Amino acid sequence: MKTLLAARDFVKKDARIKATKVGSLGWCFGGGMSLRLALNAPDLDACVMYYGFPESDAKKLAAIKAPLLGVFGNKDKAIDPPMVDAFDKALTEASVVHTILRFDADHAFANPSNKNYDTKSAADAWEKVQKFLDEKLPVSAPAKK
Repeated sequence: MKTLLAARDFVKKDARIKATKVGSLGWCFGGGMSLRLALNAPDLDACVMYYGFPESDAKKLAAIKAPLLGVFGNKDKAIDPPMVDAFDKALTEASVVHTILRFDADHAFANPSNKNYDTKSAADAWEKVQKFLDEKLPVSAPAKK
């Protein structure tokens, strides 16, 4: 977590970047870490997690201030639909703005080096993730000197 928080601070404070908006995005273990960052960084502006391990405790999830997009596969046996249902319900109870996307795919469906890679689901998910990030982290033109 120290590393993730330091990275967030870096992109916000470094003179070469000075990001006005910061989001997190991760797949699998990284998806879970994206969620953990949102739990620990109330100033985060967006959180995307692809089939990361979810949290089902609404009290813990209430710490999240960033809108969250969760991407999951309905054929995933490790993070199965009932687990995703519990996550969705807990996010709602915690009043976290969120969207849960579910694809008829297995775990790691968006990883082209994985046997579960699903071209159609991966492309559909990525299109929706890009739209979410464009809305939550709009890019503005650099200020003229």
